[in-house]
Amino acid sequence: MSYKPDGGAPDALFDLSAGSSREILNFADDKNFVPVREGNFQPQVVAPEGTIFQGDSTEWLRSLEPTSVDLIFADPPYNIKKADWDNWLFVIESVDR
Repeated sequence: MSYKPDGGAPDALFDLSAGSSREILNFADDKNFVPVREGNFQPQVVAPEGTIFQGDSTEWLRSLEPTSVDLIFADPPYNIKKADWDNWLFVIESVDR
């Protein structure tokens, strides 16, 4: 099974019919996987718990159905110097405590 680059969804993303069997697909493991360019997105990891998309998050958000989202939580990158605690020395000191 593979992701269809034409935008079509795979026939089945995972098969849970074997009881506790659990399949996780990481499309990046495929030698033919190509990272997307700016302004696009694609699934990269698909598991029973959900899908991780790789690419432009704003385009992914635009693809969602209106009213299909109750909450969006963003965790910005660390070490961008926007807060006193946002530096590697703080992290190292916190771990050493």
